[in-house]
Amino acid sequence: NSDCAWIKWFRFGYVHSQCERAAIMEFGEITARLSPPILPKEIDDLSWDAVEGELGVELPAGYKEFVATYGTGSIGKFLWIFNPASKNRSLNGEAIRYFQSSYTELKQDFPADYTRPTFPALNSFLPWAVTDNGDTLVGILCDKPPNSWKVGVMASDQVAEEIYESDFVEFIVQLLDQEIDSKILPRQFLDMKKTFQSF
Repeated sequence: NSDCAWIKWFRFGYVHSQCERAAIMEFGEITARLSPPILPKEIDDLSWDAVEGELGVELPAGYKEFVATYGTGSIGKFLWIFNPASKNRSLNGEAIRYFQSSYTELKQDFPADYTRPTFPALNSFLPWAVTDNGDTLVGILCDKPPNSWKVGVMASDQVAEEIYESDFVEFIVQLLDQEIDSKILPRQFLDMKKTFQSF
């Protein structure tokens, strides 16, 4: 329904707003569209209690279930979901901390451009994926449970951003259904039929 969506431009990005859905989308909506591997990689040593204890925040259940179900790998050989248990430093907790610390350093030099507060303050961000282009997908922290975190897409310079009303599960489903509109993510990726590739 076109009446249920609007796009509003801001200085460095735009926000997508949609009518609230009657119920939270179930994780099975993802697996129905994206076949998980028979043997997901690098999940045997995954401890969410340890990860959340180190980060100091609870993580969205949909994200945790995705990593536990799919393991280390990518969507469409382009979007890499961070797995805190991965031995690959570009895909584990070190990558999460890298993008946060990079933003903090840039904020110190260019405060007018980098306006988000430092993690884990409200409206700060937690990265959960990166693209081959260096763009990051993040959760925007709010005063509601983590399953309510909005999804953000940050360009590689971390200035331009797009904030979606969708939570993790809904965003992934919309991505798989080719319903995401973005000026940061490439159209070729958005329009392609996507599969999961273990790494």
